[in-house]
Amino acid sequence: KSAFELASFIGEKEAGDALLLTSSLVSSGKKPHEVIGLLCWHLKRLLRAKDLQSKGEGDFDIVRILGVRKDGVKEFLKHLKRLSAREIGSKMEMLLEADLKVKKSRLDPRLILEFLIMRLCLV
Repeated sequence: KSAFELASFIGEKEAGDALLLTSSLVSSGKKPHEVIGLLCWHLKRLLRAKDLQSKGEGDFDIVRILGVRKDGVKEFLKHLKRLSAREIGSKMEMLLEADLKVKKSRLDPRLILEFLIMRLCLV
């Protein structure tokens, strides 16, 4: 559910809400690389859904195939319609870049994550 909420805030370009949720996740014990992983997991599912769409699958079949929870179907389909495959790919590149920085940089991982969230809200 956190991934949907965070993706929604990012999609709506609500950087403040996205940063608050991110901070809450980190405060509750999630590590920055885990938050990045949540977002990546969500975007991978959206990319897989785009592929299924291109093969003629309908929304009902897509959510069934991907195992989207009933309470998340509406949001998932909203994200699917909002983002193109190219936009998803671009966001995934940002996630990869941030993940590498978190793992290899001497910078504070929380700052890297916050900067990532702001970048994702801008594109």
